[in-house]
Amino acid sequence: MMRPIPLSAVAGIAMLALSGCTQTGDRAPTKPEAPAPAPAPTLAPAVPPSSQPAPPSGSPEPKPGAERPPQVEPVADACGAGKLVEYLNLLPTDDTAARIRLTVGHDRIRTIRPGDAVTQDFRPDRLNVEIGEDGRIKRVYCS
Repeated sequence: MMRPIPLSAVAGIAMLALSGCTQTGDRAPTKPEAPAPAPAPTLAPAVPPSSQPAPPSGSPEPKPGAERPPQVEPVADACGAGKLVEYLNLLPTDDTAARIRLTVGHDRIRTIRPGDAVTQDFRPDRLNVEIGEDGRIKRVYCS
């Protein structure tokens, strides 16, 4: 007949067996930890907020998630052509030429008449005043 084993003896044997598994030589290889998941993409700009241009005054910020309208880059107007809208369709008299010089604040002005040869050099500070076939100012632009 078999003799029963006391419970304390069974527990001691189990502890001894388990303690052998924690030794470095007997340790089963463990699975390497999975890399941490990449952070979710944010809508924050890559440029620090202090270097971002301020939104134009009078235009409300769009609500988050709302589709933004396309941004229009401001046109460089180093020659002052944007100030001359009121001079379109005027005759290019000496008086008109003097007022144009005063309005733009410089005399780097080239008058281009129909059929004139025009150089292709680019000077953003030069104002071009283009005269149409009818003898009136048709276009003003920088180049």
